[in-house]
Amino acid sequence: MTLVKLLTPLFSWVGYNNHELSGNYFAFEMGLDLVTLPFLISYFFWFFHKPRPDNFVHLIGLFGQKK
Repeated sequence: MTLVKLLTPLFSWVGYNNHELSGNYFAFEMGLDLVTLPFLISYFFWFFHKPRPDNFVHLIGLFGQKK
């Protein structure tokens, strides 16, 4: 997901410069990336935080770890 979040604006910019994508689609992609980027950053801060907060204990089993 991180790789996709990093490459999507690049590919959108290249497509927009080559007139393969409209300006509206480029604005949509950039807006979507700007809205979801804080959530991705906060996930990394949460995932690598030791010890993890207690209110996320129910999610730990999703990542292959024991509860």
